Amino acid sequence: MMVENETIDMHKYYAFRTEIRKLYDHDVNQCGDLCCKILEIRDKHRCINSIDIDISGYSIKVTLADGTSENKVQEIMNKIATAIGYFIVLNRSSIDPAINDDPDFETFVNAPNYIFCDIIRIGQIIQFSL
Repeated sequence: MMVENETIDMHKYYAFRTEIRKLYDHDVNQCGDLCCKILEIRDKHRCINSIDIDISGYSIKVTLADGTSENKVQEIMNKIATAIGYFIVLNRSSIDPAINDDPDFETFVNAPNYIFCDIIRIGQIIQFSL
């Protein structure tokens, strides 16, 4: 996987994702409420018809209104992905120190293309796989 001229080994990539999932497993014990932050985004954008947040299933599904502009779709995708990234950064002290201190983890968390989650869009539905 290429990230800003750096390569993250796929084994590390999956180790990072696995470690981050521990944050979601213990969401109530972490700083910052990821669900509330995502619901705030929903409340600010009337084009969001629904959001299904399944932290234990590591997914967030957003359904947008028909006719939502491409710019608005991108804006919402970026805001939700940024909220997820912020949650990770805010709680990274709870992550295994060997992973947290790895320079590749810094690249992984701060990559501009949000490699810490998968974003899939089909029509007016956006799925975030955490």
